[in-house]
Amino acid sequence: MPSLTGRIGGKILLAEDNDTIRKLLKRLLETDGYTVTAVDNGLDARKKLVDEKFDMVLSDILMPGIDGIELLKEVRNEFGDIPVILITGNQSLENAKEAIHWGAFDYITKPFTDIGDVLRAVSRAVTKSHLQKEKENLINELDRKNTHLKNVIRDLDRNNARLDLLVYDLEWIIRLSRLITSEIQVEDIIERMTEGIYEIFKVSAWGVLLYDERESFLKIYKASPLPESIHKNLLHMAIKDFYIHSKVKLNTEDIKAVIKEKQVSTEAVAITQNQYQSALLRTGDKVHGIIFVYADIKSEFTQSKNHTLSVIAGQLSIAIENAKLIEKLKHTNKELKELSDFKDEMVGIAAHDLRSPLSAMLLSAGLLKNFADKMNEEEKKEALDGIVVKAKHMMSLLEQILDISVIESGNLILKKKQTSIRGILEHHYNQVAPYARSKNIELECDLDGLEAEAEVDVDKMGEVIDNLLTNAVKYTPSGGKVRMEAKFDDSSVEVCVRDSGVGIKETEKAKLFKKFSRTSSKPTGGETSTGLGLAIAKKIVDLHEGRIWVESEYGKGSSFYFTIPLMKKSKEQMNAELNF
Repeated sequence: MPSLTGRIGGKILLAEDNDTIRKLLKRLLETDGYTVTAVDNGLDARKKLVDEKFDMVLSDILMPGIDGIELLKEVRNEFGDIPVILITGNQSLENAKEAIHWGAFDYITKPFTDIGDVLRAVSRAVTKSHLQKEKENLINELDRKNTHLKNVIRDLDRNNARLDLLVYDLEWIIRLSRLITSEIQVEDIIERMTEGIYEIFKVSAWGVLLYDERESFLKIYKASPLPESIHKNLLHMAIKDFYIHSKVKLNTEDIKAVIKEKQVSTEAVAITQNQYQSALLRTGDKVHGIIFVYADIKSEFTQSKNHTLSVIAGQLSIAIENAKLIEKLKHTNKELKELSDFKDEMVGIAAHDLRSPLSAMLLSAGLLKNFADKMNEEEKKEALDGIVVKAKHMMSLLEQILDISVIESGNLILKKKQTSIRGILEHHYNQVAPYARSKNIELECDLDGLEAEAEVDVDKMGEVIDNLLTNAVKYTPSGGKVRMEAKFDDSSVEVCVRDSGVGIKETEKAKLFKKFSRTSSKPTGGETSTGLGLAIAKKIVDLHEGRIWVESEYGKGSSFYFTIPLMKKSKEQMNAELNF
C-alpha cells in the first residue's frame, strides 16, 4: 500500500486488547513506514514506556489492567509531552472530554470508516513529536553555544588582562628569545641570557639549576656571585622550589641536606618573597630544571614580572628540549650509519658466502636434470646429498644473518622462563653427538651435581650451547676430544666447552666475538663458517646478563666459557626449604 502520509517514520506504541484490530493497525502503520510495538493491555504498555522511547502512543480506552485514560494520565505525569491518540467504540462525549482534559492529542472512534483518517491522525502526532524534539535540540544547542560564547568572552577578558601585563616587557622578551634561539649548546644559551635578564628584571643575581635525569641531581649552570649568606639561602630556596613543584626525587645526599630547613645556615640573610622568584623549566611531562632571580629591596617583583619570568622559562625550556633533541638526533644518525654499514657488510658477506653453495647446487641439479639416465644410484644419491648439505648451509647462514639483524636492531625480546640448565645442556649435547661420531671425535659431558635453575630463553640459550659444541667439533681433528662441563654457586652457573682442536692464535682472540670475524684456524673436516655464530652467542649471553670468554693455546685446543645468573629464591622459598 502506498503511504498516505509521506512516510515520515517514527516509533509507535500500540495498545489494543482486540487481536484483530491490533494486528490490522500494526500492519497498516508498518506499511506506512512506522516502527510499531504492539501490546494487548495497559500494564504492558506502561512497562514498554519505561524501557523504550516512542514518538507517540495509540491506545484503546477500554483495556484490561489499566484503561486508556489511566495510561494517558501516566504518560502525562511520567513521560512528558508524548502525543497520545485514544481509540474507542463508545462515542461518549464524557470520554472525549476526559481525554482532552488530560491532554490527548486526538480521539478516534471505532469502527474506522476511513483508514486515511487514522493514518493522518498518526502522522500529525508523530510530526508533532518530531517537531517537539527538534525544538528541544535547538534550545539545548542554543544553550551550549551561549555557554561557549560566555567562556570565549571570559577567556578573551583573561587574555587581554595578560596582554596588559606583558606589554611593558614584550620588546625585551622578543630580544631575549632571539638570543635563546640563536645557540644550540645549553651552556651558551644560558650564558647569553645574562644581559637580557639584568635588563628586564633589574636583578642583583640570577641562576639556573638543570636536572640530569640520568644521575638525578641538580647542576648549577649559572649563579651570580653574592655574599655567602645570601648565596646559600638563594640556592636553598631554588632547590626547595624545584623539589616541591616537580616532585622529582633527588638522590644526591648533599642536595637532600640543603632542602631540609635545619641545614640552612643560621647566618643566612632573610630573603622575602617579593625579592625572589623562580619558574620551573618544563616541556610537557619532562622537567629540565629551574630558573630563579633575586633583586635587592628596591626592586620588588610585580605580577607582570612574575609572568614575564614564566614566559622566559617556557622559551628556555623549549631551547633546552631542542638542544637535547639535536643531541639525540646526532646519536640516532650515528646509530643509523652504523646500521647502514652493518647492512652493507651483511649483504656483502651473504652474497659471498651464498655464491659457492648456490653454484654447487646448480651444478648438481644440472647433472641430475641432464644426465640422470646415465648416472647410477650412488652417483644420484651423492648429487642429491650435496644439494641437501649446501641447502642446509645456506639456511644456517640466513638464520644467523636474521638472528644478528634482530639482535643489532634491538628488537630481540627474550622469552624467559624458569628452566633446568642441565636439561638444556643435555638436549643439545645429544643433538651434536651424531656430528661428533661422524668425525670420529670423542664427545664427553660432565654435569654431575648440576641441579641449578635459571630464568632463560630456552631457544636462545640453546643456540649458544649448540654453537659452542658445534664449533668445538668443527675445529677438532679426527681422534680428538670435546668435553662439556658445568659448575655453579649461589649466584651463577658456569658452562665450559673444551676441545683438543687447532686452537686460536693470541693475536686473533680479540676479534673472536665480533660480527663476520674469521680467524686463520680452519675447520678440520672442510666445513664452512659464517663468522656470525660467536657474535650471536655473545649477544644472547649479554642479554641474559652473563659473560662469555675464551682461553686457548694455538695448536693445543680451546676452552669456551659462559656464565648466566641463577634465579634468586624468594624469602618464602628459602624459609620453606629450611622448614621455617
